[in-house]
Amino acid sequence: MHYLELAWRDLMHDKVYLLCNVAMICGVLVPLLVLQGVKSGVYGALTSDIASDPDALLVATLGDEELSDADVAEVASWSETGFVVPRTRNIGGLVLVQNTEDGLIREAFTVPSAEGDPLLEGREAPSGRHVVLSQLLAETTGLTVEDQLRIVVRSEARTAPMLIEAEVTGILPREKISGVAIFLDTDRLEAIEAYYEGYAVPEYGIADGRDPGRRVIVHEGLRLYATELSAVGRLETRLVERFGIATRSQSNQIARVERLGRNLNLALFVIAASASAGLVAALVFGFWADVQRKRQVLATLALIGLAPSEIARLPVLQASITGFLALALAVPLFLLVAAATQLLFAQALGEGQ
Repeated sequence: MHYLELAWRDLMHDKVYLLCNVAMICGVLVPLLVLQGVKSGVYGALTSDIASDPDALLVATLGDEELSDADVAEVASWSETGFVVPRTRNIGGLVLVQNTEDGLIREAFTVPSAEGDPLLEGREAPSGRHVVLSQLLAETTGLTVEDQLRIVVRSEARTAPMLIEAEVTGILPREKISGVAIFLDTDRLEAIEAYYEGYAVPEYGIADGRDPGRRVIVHEGLRLYATELSAVGRLETRLVERFGIATRSQSNQIARVERLGRNLNLALFVIAASASAGLVAALVFGFWADVQRKRQVLATLALIGLAPSEIARLPVLQASITGFLALALAVPLFLLVAAATQLLFAQALGEGQ
């Protein structure tokens, strides 16, 4: 405490010198903190915007493939797979949706879905009578949640249409899916496809047709999502290597964003390292010059009995005190600049970004 008091009194004796050192440290710390904050905020907003869009995790399969249930189960077991359901052939991709209350009918395309579907975001997954509609389909048919509807499937090759009674349990906003779409579970979609293929579907009153027990179920493709952004590229590569399926994803865009993050980190590190080295050099030479300036005073301290190691503590303590004072001032200055920066970016970024 004796040396600390001595160091403090000496600093207070040269207040201008102390203020200059504090200002110099703040002049380096505050811009670096602001630069790090801007980098983290902008890059974090960019990645969160991508991650919040389920389509960024989508690996779309292209073309007409022939995948079995075992193939689907294999893909589902991969660590990179976040969600997967089989996609039926295009023949079963179009149905008529009828509002049973007023008889209004609209054409809609089907989307296979199940529990854990990223587009549903916690909504009840389609199963049995329960279905989910896109907002556009709900608006054009006048349907709302808990309304009853009828799915009408017609084929010129069949004598009677297939009717599926259902209930609306959810409506997806336009930002999740555009167009007129109805989300169905795979059992309902397989029944629709079997109807189009000419098989009997007795559970929906279609008794005529081929024996459904002889039908071999094959899937045209997959509705597939990765667990996270970094897994999209790996999942796509693994799918192509295993099945030779043509695919489409946003893996290139995700890779560019990741490279941008690495480059920003590297640039910030170079800037911070250069600025820190310059600051340290300035402080070292500044305190060295201060020691040279006070050689007579320090010599007097040696004459009254202070050992060289004890005298050496004084500039070290003064440097530490100066650093703590600068840090205490830099933090509120940084918060002030950060608040101003938030206002500058408010129009371009969402709340909290």
